Order: sequence, then structure tokens, then C-alpha cells
Amino acid sequence: MSISLIVNTCAARDDGTLSNAKQPHAQRAYALQNFILPAYIEEAGIDEVIVVGEWYEGEGYTYVPFMPYHETWADTLDQRQIGFEMSKGDILIFQHDDHFLDLASLNDVMPMMPADVLSPARYTRLRNVAGERLNDGSRDGYINGHCAIYRREVIEACPWNELPEKFIWDVLHTEQIRKAGFKISWTDTIKVWDVEMGAKPWE
Repeated sequence: MSISLIVNTCAARDDGTLSNAKQPHAQRAYALQNFILPAYIEEAGIDEVIVVGEWYEGEGYTYVPFMPYHETWADTLDQRQIGFEMSKGDILIFQHDDHFLDLASLNDVMPMMPADVLSPARYTRLRNVAGERLNDGSRDGYINGHCAIYRREVIEACPWNELPEKFIWDVLHTEQIRKAGFKISWTDTIKVWDVEMGAKPWE
């Protein structure tokens, strides 16, 4: 069972605009370059790492340039679809560039892959070193748009680029997958951390 991890990003953007969290893109770039990608590249359980969007070539991952036409969250859908089409894995992990998947917790669960889609619990340490639970869709029954794990056949049947460009795309994505008959599981065992410095993800 091979695993592809796909990161959508605009972290290399240098036009003076800010991220969705109203922070300089350089802060996401620092995290992505210095600890997120290196950890994923070194993780034996991840077979390929794909970065789609505004970034650059590097060792250990495949970079797919994508020039945004929305310059908003809406570019995520096309970025993820392109990443899917480039990937080879049986299992696909999609995530935003400002999150870091807890690889130890991932390895505890992945051998079983108990559902067609696994939606991780989302946390931050930005104001509490012990960790603070964030909204991740589990309470309201939708897939965590920041990071989630899929069997390949889910995205084959439910392409990202067939979703309408609406801010609630994660809710619509969940409905799309349910209608196709796939099983979704929300797990507290797998954790993903929001790591964007200066952001206030709890708001």
C-alpha cells in the first residue's frame, strides 16, 4: 500500500499579499522548507511527496507549478486535483501548507486504514504548549479541509475540480463523497497541527 502526500501552497508568493490568516507568506515558506517537507521526505512510510502551487524545485519531492487565477482559497481545488493526477499512491494525503501531520500518530493507524476517508483531529500549540483542539469538521460531520487521508478510488470517483468554488467546499466535498457511497471516519488518533506563526486559527 503506497502513500502519496500532496501539499497545496502559495508560500513562495512574494507580491506583498498576505495569507488567509493575514500573515506574510514567508512565514509559511519558512515552516514548509525547514521542517514540514524535510520530515515528510525522511518518513519511510510516505512513498512520494508532491508540492503543487507557488513553490520551487527541490530534492526529495516533486514540484508542480500552478499559477493561481483566483489568488484565494479557491485555487486549492485545482491544486489538489493536479496533485492527484500526478500521484501514484494507493493512499492519498492532501493538506494545506500551514499544517503538519503528526507522523507517529499516522503510522499507528495507516496499516489498518479503517475507512475510505480518514479525517484527522486538528490542533495548535500557538498559544498553549500542551495543544489546543481546533475546529476540524468532526463536530458537524464534514471532512477536515486542512488535511485528510483518502483511498485513491475516492478521488477517482469524486474529483476535486468538480466541486463548486464556494467557501464551504469542504462541506460540499463531504456530501459528494457520501453520495458516492464511501465511508468517512473522524479519528482522534491521527493529529494534524496548524503551525502558521502569528495566525489565530481558533477564531
